[in-house]
Amino acid sequence: MDDKRSDQVSFLRTVNAFRQYATNARHHLSIRRDSVNKLPPLHLELLGGEEAVTAMFAPHELAIDQNQQFLDAVANEAQSLYDSYW
Repeated sequence: MDDKRSDQVSFLRTVNAFRQYATNARHHLSIRRDSVNKLPPLHLELLGGEEAVTAMFAPHELAIDQNQQFLDAVANEAQSLYDSYW
């Protein structure tokens, strides 16, 4: 693969990673939430109960949404640059 083609592939992979951020971030957040929910009931109560655990993850959900909006804007501009450059 020549350098130009390698650069194109790398660039498009980066743009695609930006577009997939929320899917990946939610997957990892879900794993963390599942781990917390598997704690023994007494430990969950020490964290404040089920409602407190849900509230604990809410800011992360919001951050994922906001980050994805930003990354979508970056990806759209990057795609525009790609289209005009290559």
